[in-house]
Amino acid sequence: MKYLTALMIIYSTSLLGQFEPQWTLVTGDTEADVPDITIPAINGGYIMVGISGSSGGIIPENNGSHDIIVMKLCDEGEIEWVKNYGGSEPETSCRIDIVDNDGYIITGGTRSSDGDVQNHIGEEDVWIFKIDLEGNMVWQRVIGGLYNERPRELIKTQDNGYLIGGSKASSSTVNSFDSWVVKLDNNRNIEWELTFGHPHLDNIDDIIQLESGDYIACSYFDKDTLTNSAEFDNMVTKIDINGNIISQKYYGGSESERAREIIETDDGGFVTIGQTDSEDGDISFNHGEDDIWVVKFDADLNLIFEKTFGGSNNDYAYTAAKLPNGNIAILGQSNSIDGDISSNIGSWDIWLLIISQTGELLFEKTYGSDEEDSGYGVHVINDSELIISGTTNPDFTQSLWEIWISKLGIGPISSCITSTIEQADKEQISVTQRNGSAYINIENDSPNSNFKVFDLSGRLLSEGEIQTTTQNLNIDLASTGTYIVEVSIGTIRTQVKFMKSNYR
Repeated sequence: MKYLTALMIIYSTSLLGQFEPQWTLVTGDTEADVPDITIPAINGGYIMVGISGSSGGIIPENNGSHDIIVMKLCDEGEIEWVKNYGGSEPETSCRIDIVDNDGYIITGGTRSSDGDVQNHIGEEDVWIFKIDLEGNMVWQRVIGGLYNERPRELIKTQDNGYLIGGSKASSSTVNSFDSWVVKLDNNRNIEWELTFGHPHLDNIDDIIQLESGDYIACSYFDKDTLTNSAEFDNMVTKIDINGNIISQKYYGGSESERAREIIETDDGGFVTIGQTDSEDGDISFNHGEDDIWVVKFDADLNLIFEKTFGGSNNDYAYTAAKLPNGNIAILGQSNSIDGDISSNIGSWDIWLLIISQTGELLFEKTYGSDEEDSGYGVHVINDSELIISGTTNPDFTQSLWEIWISKLGIGPISSCITSTIEQADKEQISVTQRNGSAYINIENDSPNSNFKVFDLSGRLLSEGEIQTTTQNLNIDLASTGTYIVEVSIGTIRTQVKFMKSNYR
């Protein structure tokens, strides 16, 4: 057996104030399954919306290429039901919101004209539908033109209508998209729509309504109007309640930027959150490659300050949400292990940051496995509880993304004390689940071998001697979640993370 030097994590419960997993669900089937966001359900528990290419396992029979899926969870993260929606062609990019306290409104893109989709118009259309508390479809609406319309955000407006932000194609040419906003009344009738942009690709990633009633959209566009270079700058656009542009502001550097989220601040301004790989123009500092970039504006679109967060490798922000205390939670992914990132679990980790409205980094932590993980959705329950959604990729392949949902809370937590130890080559050790039990598998018999199983708080759940090359771990598999399995072979110790789901 080969050995190498590594870091061992030693757990204690002496600190307070960090967001630690209360439960974690990892689940999926044979194809890519990607969540958008998980929110508290009207009737208790949680509800997740996402996209799935799987069929016939935990995910019901697929209608076609990729369906919109909705997953209902109980308070402890166990799956209650899963339903999918779509037709024989792909459905894409979805959002969910509570409507009338008796159901949810879901928005995505569709290319289908069959199955659950009615009145398809062009190539790719916006598809809006309502489901009740049990996931049954109540109504649906298709919005579009001759070519492609792609939604990126749905918000409830102050007049109880809806606003959709995304992109609209002016022809069938690749990347001939403009930024697009469409306003619906509470009966889902179009009141107005607005397009704006540049010769090549433009897309709105987020749009919000300010307390004043005006809207702010953040978009990115191809900065080279001649060559379609795929190098992007950001733009924020202020729009009045009738769909007229009030003002616009361009910002960025010589490389590529993308603003993904807008958060209104307490002073009537707002921040945009995204990423940059520039170190000039409006960007004052870059930690390495791509950094998370936070930019503060006042209500008149004047740039007040900007700040980057990250390390020497790539760090991305995909979503953000405002806490009741005014702080901002940012979720994305990182493969750095320096700069603002205190630890790295695998190649790519889910990275959570909490910042103040003045850009001060208050908290950061990575979550995930020793594979490739990414965070796409964060929902604030209260100042001390968040629920995050993302993916884990056990085989580093595009077709095997699995759903990762974790409820985070502040309480007694595990602090990490690092010490150098000799560690067995992890290729020699694996943990698997089958027939309702968990097993550790080692390459060969070794004397004086023992195992311990911990949860993420450091609580010892099980321990024993390893008698054979396949050892039952005696984990209580009634509980889904992530476990740490420590194997000792003589004086050599190694740790392997194991993520359990009832549906694997």
